[in-house]
Parts: sequence; C-alpha cells; structure tokens
Amino acid sequence: MDESVIRRSVGDPQAMSRQIAYMLEMSYLPNVNLRIVPFGPHPAVGPQGMMAFLELPNARRWFYTESLEYGSCNNDPIAVAKQWRSYDRIQAQALSAPDTRQLLRRAQEELIAMNRRPIEPSSVSWFKASYSTGSNGGCVEISADLLSSGYVPIRDSKDPEGPNPLLPTPAFAAFREAVKAGEFAYGERYLRP
Repeated sequence: MDESVIRRSVGDPQAMSRQIAYMLEMSYLPNVNLRIVPFGPHPAVGPQGMMAFLELPNARRWFYTESLEYGSCNNDPIAVAKQWRSYDRIQAQALSAPDTRQLLRRAQEELIAMNRRPIEPSSVSWFKASYSTGSNGGCVEISADLLSSGYVPIRDSKDPEGPNPLLPTPAFAAFREAVKAGEFAYGERYLRP
C-alpha cells in the first residue's frame, strides 16, 4: 500500500489511530504480508488503484483492478505478465514487513500526539531560549518536565498562553541535532551549551 493511505486523514485522529492499530494487528497474521511503499523520490509505478492477483488450481492466473468507476478481471497471459512485472517493481520499492510495522507505529504515535490535550502552561516550568529576545521572531520556550512521558512541550515566549504543542522526544532530539549542525539560521543561539 502507498504511504498516503496512512497519512491522509479520514475521520478524526482517534479513528485513524484505531485503523492503524488494526493494520498492525493484521500484519502479524501468517497469511498477511503488509508492506508500504514510502514517500520518496521513486517514480510512480503500477496501477493507480487496487490490484489483486488470483492463481487458480489449474495454474491459470487472473488479475483484478479496481478504480472509482469500475472493476476489471483479465486472464490474458500477456496482460497478466505485464501486471506481475508492475507488481514486482512496487514490491522492490516497498519497505520490509518489520520496517512497515515501524512506520505504522510512528504514524500512530504522531496521531496520538496530535490528539493529546494541550497542557496547562502554568503546570510546567519553561526554559527560554537564549535567542528569545528582541523582535527577531525566534522566541521559543521548552519544558523538560514531561520528558519521562516522552514529550517536550514548546511554545512561543511572546505568547505564553497560546498553543503549546507536545513534540515526541525523538522529534525534539532530531530538531536539536539539526540546530547544532547549523541547519537553521541563528540556530546555535537556541540551545544552551
């Protein structure tokens, strides 16, 4: 399946999280091989809709494709071989089953983080970044109080009562490393030594 299936929200974050949990559960069944083709630079391959292959006891093969407008079965050996080649290209670009489960868990964690209720700003202690002065727009505060629960609250120090999203600690760690590596203008000023 294409990664867009788990990234395009259908319903609220709770519904998407439950659907991903179901996919994870099904992925452990012995007769299921769930693999995701991740977003990336690879060209689009294969059909732009659902595709299924049937192998009948008499060794005949069929393929079935479906779009919004119609479904189609075909047992022409040349057409079936062409669709198998397309399917092989898709499989070559897909993540392994364990990597697919990891991507599903990460997507589910992101949905759960989106669904978390905002924290009460006065319930945590805030650390103001050294660059959070003046009118340069770099007014960031963080709190380390929720690290044990796996999140880092952030907020705009110019608007302390405004939104305070919770970043999962791995996301914040990646941000911090990017700042240290100089990937943001004036980034070295956002972190104390």
